[in-house]
Amino acid sequence: MRKKMLLLGTLGGSWQLIPELLGFTNPEQIKLFAQRDDLAGVAAGLPLIEEVWLVTTTVDVAGNSVKKL
Repeated sequence: MRKKMLLLGTLGGSWQLIPELLGFTNPEQIKLFAQRDDLAGVAAGLPLIEEVWLVTTTVDVAGNSVKKL
């Protein structure tokens, strides 16, 4: 049985980190860095992330980040 690749992270006020990480690990799905030739080989060999789990608090800053994400 193949295991799913999971990205587990915490979320505070910087919601932009999640799409950036997925753009780095899953460049075919999220073409955020398509123009960055210098990053083309850096993520080679990393597994594709299939699922994202985020841990956060219920304070306003984190809640706003979840809404934006």
